[in-house]
Amino acid sequence: MPRYCKLTPEEIEKRLSRKRAEYRAANYQKLCKSCWRKLPRESFYRAPSRYDGCSTYCIDCDRARAAARWRRRQELHRILTANGAGVSNVENVV
Repeated sequence: MPRYCKLTPEEIEKRLSRKRAEYRAANYQKLCKSCWRKLPRESFYRAPSRYDGCSTYCIDCDRARAAARWRRRQELHRILTANGAGVSNVENVV
């Protein structure tokens, strides 16, 4: 089978990781997709799988979203158990 690229997969990954590191070092600020504020990278949780290494939402917005999700699930659990449904895993229902 012919190889169309002269680089090995290991060399490609090495070059990509170097470019990602350069990108992360050059971009000190990032835009939160929830509150639309431009914040320093320290205001975001780490997400190594993302290209810039930061999560999509700032820490404050992420906490608010998690709290809202928890309240929704608690309310759903309260409604389902009050009706006698006896759902033990609310995550599959939401």
